[in-house]
Amino acid sequence: MNTFFFLLLVLSLGCLILGIIKPSFVIRWGLEEKRTRKRVLKYFGIGFIVFLILFSATIDNPEVEKYKTSTDTKHTFSNNEEIAVTLDKKIAALGDINLISLDKSEDIKELRGEYENLTSEQKILVTKLSLLTEAENKINGLKTSADVEKSLQVSKEADAEKDSAVAKEAVPQSTVQEAPAESQKTEDIVKEGSTQSQNNELTVYITKTGSKYHRDGCRYLRQSKISISKSEAINQGYTPCSVCNP
Repeated sequence: MNTFFFLLLVLSLGCLILGIIKPSFVIRWGLEEKRTRKRVLKYFGIGFIVFLILFSATIDNPEVEKYKTSTDTKHTFSNNEEIAVTLDKKIAALGDINLISLDKSEDIKELRGEYENLTSEQKILVTKLSLLTEAENKINGLKTSADVEKSLQVSKEADAEKDSAVAKEAVPQSTVQEAPAESQKTEDIVKEGSTQSQNNELTVYITKTGSKYHRDGCRYLRQSKISISKSEAINQGYTPCSVCNP
């Protein structure tokens, strides 16, 4: 468009110069006495000024273009910085990494998704990325610990069920003792039987899933603790704990 106005500007200037020299060269209409330099200045002088203004308005100005480009760049950087700062605030809101629990796993996953959706220019402006990575590592560690603990619990329950099944299938064996002929040995046997009877009446403790009976305070009574006489526990197939030795 500026080329078109430039041509009109040059044409009007040429006509103006020629009209000043000889008005009839450029004013080809009307009466001869009206073809004056005054009319030349009126027509082509005004046209020259108008085309000059239009040409100036449409000409490409490098400084103006440079300013527009600089303004657009600053505006883009400002938007990118605002997006990065918003994400940094969300990451910082996670708090102390050492206090993060599995409840935060979904929040951390969403923050990672937001970061991956950023442009390369926006990612450069994010300053809390290392904190987000530490939080992800913390969550992964907690998940691993939880999986191991769950696996151990399942294994313990399986072992307890196996021991219980074996204990129920076991048939108690009776031992035949020969009665000694000597009176001293007879008294010892009677005393031993009495002591055994007293021991059988002692109170011991069993668990809901185990196949052993325990003394009070045994470490295996943490989960459950059911009181029962020793003789009844033996009759039900329970065997003594090897740790507390009841």
